[in-house]
Amino acid sequence: MPLRCCSGPAGRAVVAVPRSKRRSRSTSRPAGPLQHLSGIQYYFTTDVRFVPGHTVYPDTAWGLSSISQPQFWTRRRGWWDGYGGILSVDIGDFYTASPRLGRPAWECSRDEIAHETWAQIKETLRDPSQIPDPILFHLDDNLVFGLAGGILHNETPLLINHVGAYRTRPGLAGDYQANNGSVVLAGTYMQTYTRLTTMEAANESGRHAANAILTHAGFVGDRCATWDPEDMELGDLQWLVDLDGRLFAAGLPHVVELLGLDRLPEDWLGAHALADVLAVRA
Repeated sequence: MPLRCCSGPAGRAVVAVPRSKRRSRSTSRPAGPLQHLSGIQYYFTTDVRFVPGHTVYPDTAWGLSSISQPQFWTRRRGWWDGYGGILSVDIGDFYTASPRLGRPAWECSRDEIAHETWAQIKETLRDPSQIPDPILFHLDDNLVFGLAGGILHNETPLLINHVGAYRTRPGLAGDYQANNGSVVLAGTYMQTYTRLTTMEAANESGRHAANAILTHAGFVGDRCATWDPEDMELGDLQWLVDLDGRLFAAGLPHVVELLGLDRLPEDWLGAHALADVLAVRA
């Protein structure tokens, strides 16, 4: 069955964007902290999963990662749902050209992105024939496509952390304030102990904001629990933190790189592939 886009309320056809809101389809990366990280969902007749968690495909041109969501759901999917499995895929690089298409994702149509993303995933699998092809896909509705194909605009870019930018964020982790006596800011753009743009950071910021509201209202009682993960690191591992600080101050690479440990996964996979070849020949 050919791969096709989901229909119904969740899907969206080509959208004509008002001229005043149209953006250039330049393939240059955004200069600011808002970058393009979007996703696509694939639907299967059976449950499809790789690991019990996130899967990263480091060799893919479009910087892909995925997670099989139904394995964490309490209600089992069946024929009555029209699908048996879902694989949610994040596309992290919209500007590197795919060797197969010769174009980046930003210049591709919905169908091209769907087929190419799945092709890149299958290329990373040891035995692609063991994984069924999807029957449907649904691409992020916030990617606005032009009439001739290609993305015109991303309605929801993601805040990507840059070195040194943390101090420029509003708020102070653990001490949010009510502004003008009525407004408390919250979100991943605020200072948090989590620091990264994640759901955990958003949740933490919301707890800081709730505490600020309770304090401003003079509430007497418990506050939302907040904590700094760095305060909970094992003391026995402090020497690794100190070593990392000294290496950084000296302008040297991380200890993992100095010892060549970053090459272990690649070396292991190479040795594993060689063992497979020898086993076949034997």
